Amino acid sequence: MTTATREKQPEIRQRILQEAIARFAHKGAELTTIREITQATQVNLASVNYYFGSKDGLLHAVLDTVLGPLSEARAQLLDAAEARYGDRPIPIEVLLDALLRPLVKTAKTPDGGRIVVRLLQHLRATPEHSVTSLLSAQFDHIAHRFIDALSRTLPHLARAEVIWRYEFARGAAMHVLTDADPRSGRLALLSQGLCDNRDDEQVLAHLLTFVSTGFCAPSHNDISHIHRRETPSQASSVPFFTPSGNNAG
Repeated sequence: MTTATREKQPEIRQRILQEAIARFAHKGAELTTIREITQATQVNLASVNYYFGSKDGLLHAVLDTVLGPLSEARAQLLDAAEARYGDRPIPIEVLLDALLRPLVKTAKTPDGGRIVVRLLQHLRATPEHSVTSLLSAQFDHIAHRFIDALSRTLPHLARAEVIWRYEFARGAAMHVLTDADPRSGRLALLSQGLCDNRDDEQVLAHLLTFVSTGFCAPSHNDISHIHRRETPSQASSVPFFTPSGNNAG
């Protein structure tokens, strides 16, 4: 193998990987063919097999490349919070900022969409056990660190309830960032321009206000106990929310 060939190897692998990231985020791994990637990068199928083994191997590399920095950023912010507060409970706002800021601030495509959000939305739309295992391997360690810290901050909540609220927080973030994506335009259309989804700090501030309030709500068991004490007529007279004409999903 010549020196020139050895120097090209990392560049070829990176070209394939970056093209796969762009295409998987744009239309999902299932709808993207290896032929599309090889044609765009001007390499042959043998190169994909050499560097990644298969399409599944390429997807694994894409997930490591895209999701790894997100997990690392969350871990670093959580490390800093734990170092600052020591044995004291970490304020809920600090924990949620460490969880959600890296997602809001994650790398964007030239058109302003978040690569991580687009990729994850495609993967969740067509769930596969093998992909779920990959996501668990990438996220679960840091997820349990956050759940442990949240449990210490909110000791009145059972661990199961903390996990539920952790998932609701993540779900709210993914939903609003999907609607804020320029390719969707849902948030801009719904708000008629009132919500500036281009300002990451504003998006994060509103998101943190919402999920912090949810985390600090009374426990599910306490609320269920109150509801069980009410008669049907009492329960029907106290609606959870008042419907309006703008409650479309």
